[in-house]
Amino acid sequence: MKEALQIFSNAIKRASPTQTTALDECNLLDYFYQYLGHDDPENIKLTLDGLTNMLNMGAYLALENKTDNLFLAKFDDKGGAKLLEDLQLHESRGVYQKALHIIETHYESGEI
Repeated sequence: MKEALQIFSNAIKRASPTQTTALDECNLLDYFYQYLGHDDPENIKLTLDGLTNMLNMGAYLALENKTDNLFLAKFDDKGGAKLLEDLQLHESRGVYQKALHIIETHYESGEI
């Protein structure tokens, strides 16, 4: 599982806008969402890295197309904001910091 998370996280980090959209069509956000509730902090951190990369590309595409971040909207529709909020209470400082970074970067005023 950890290897798959690493592969997807790296793939999305290096993906072009077209490739990111294709990964989204393969439900990559669903995959990331699923592992945010995992017990292993290392897997959660890998997942948050991949999610960060995907949301960053969504922000880029939103600027280019003058639209909203569609990846963020999809993530929120699944209850992703609540998961991020819950991860701020995680015992792992690394998980907390990565979740907070997403909130501060992709949500207005840094709050959910």
